Amino acid sequence: MGTSIFNTMSQPCFSRCLREVTDALNAREVLTKYIKFPASQRERETIMQNFMEKFGFPGIIGCIDGTHVALVRPIEHEESFLNRKFYHSLNVMIICDANLSILHVDASFGGASHDSFVWNNSMVKTIMEGLTNERCWLLGDSGYAQRPWMMTPILDAAAGSPEEHYTKLHCRVRNSVERCIGVLKARWRCLLSHRVLHYDPVVAAKVVNACVCLHNIANVRNVPIPEDDSGEGGDNQQPQQALETPDAANADSTRAMLVRRLWDARP
Repeated sequence: MGTSIFNTMSQPCFSRCLREVTDALNAREVLTKYIKFPASQRERETIMQNFMEKFGFPGIIGCIDGTHVALVRPIEHEESFLNRKFYHSLNVMIICDANLSILHVDASFGGASHDSFVWNNSMVKTIMEGLTNERCWLLGDSGYAQRPWMMTPILDAAAGSPEEHYTKLHCRVRNSVERCIGVLKARWRCLLSHRVLHYDPVVAAKVVNACVCLHNIANVRNVPIPEDDSGEGGDNQQPQQALETPDAANADSTRAMLVRRLWDARP
């Protein structure tokens, strides 16, 4: 009986239902309940402890990456959504914890935006800038600028060096966000690059937010993780030239301290 009902649902009826559910999941009280960047020191310490227990890497309160979600060619500002692989998309910023729950999502930028541009315009960056005294950081790939609150890999580190050891561990831990994105898209296959969202960018961003909410609810409920056969994790980008700031030297010294700590703690 249920199957026949769904088979006879008209496209306009389905679209109306989809928009109502999507709008409900985008209500502020729902988004803030299920997608929460750690606001208190206790919450940050819990996330850091989970990363430390799982990977032996201290100070991490999240792993960050961008991923592209395809959509139909927008009517307005089409050039802002044409990505470097020549299809139209949103460049969605994801920050996750060690359990693959998503702490923050930003689906408001078009695919032409670089990961670092999305990050530099994020409210989370402002939050992180105020946490340097807590010795906590995000892990990002080389597309992000090295800062006291953002640890990036050390490119071309010498074989067998402390820097290579740090970078290998960094990459293993940061793989969490690539796995998270893969699981998100495996659960909600409408986000796959070949499953183009036939909505304008504003509605497409709401669909992304709704999928992230449901992903986190599934994690809380221990819903089995589907097998990720999409091949779509984070979208690695070429690093951009980082502007020199007063934080740059401090960032290098923070990472050097972390490199030494991980080297001394190796088995």
